[in-house]
Amino acid sequence: MLGAAFQAVIMDVFQKYIFAIRMICFGSLASAIVFIYSVNTENITIVLINVGILGFLLLPIIPVGYSFGAELTYPISEAMSNGVMIMFSQIAASALTPAITWVIDKCSDNDTKPFPVLYTYIALVSVGCLISLILKEDLKRLA
Repeated sequence: MLGAAFQAVIMDVFQKYIFAIRMICFGSLASAIVFIYSVNTENITIVLINVGILGFLLLPIIPVGYSFGAELTYPISEAMSNGVMIMFSQIAASALTPAITWVIDKCSDNDTKPFPVLYTYIALVSVGCLISLILKEDLKRLA
C-alpha cells in the first residue's frame, strides 16, 4: 500500500505518468532478477525483503495504469477505457493461467524450484519494459 501512496504523490504532484510506469516496470524487472538469487540463498529474511520490494513496486501498476490509460484515451470516458483495460487483462489472465499451470506441472517432476515460472515472469515484465519505452506521454485530459 505504501508503493501505491508513493506513486499517487508522484502522479498528483508531477504529472509524470510515463515516469511512474517505467519506474514500476524496470524496478519490478530488477527486483525479479534479484529474487532469483535470493531464493538460492534459502535465507527467508532476504526472500521476504525482496518480496516486499516487489510488492511495493508492483501494487501501484493498477491505479497508475488506469489513470494513464484514461489520459491517453481522452475524450473517451474513464469508465470505457478502464473497462476495456480490465477486459484485456482478463483475457490475458485466462491465457496465462493454464500456460503457467502447465509450466508448474512440467517442472514439479524435477528439483528446479520456482525458476521456470520466474523466468516466464521476467520475460513478461521485459515485454512491459519495452512497451513502456515506446509509449509517448500525450496528456490530453490534463492539458
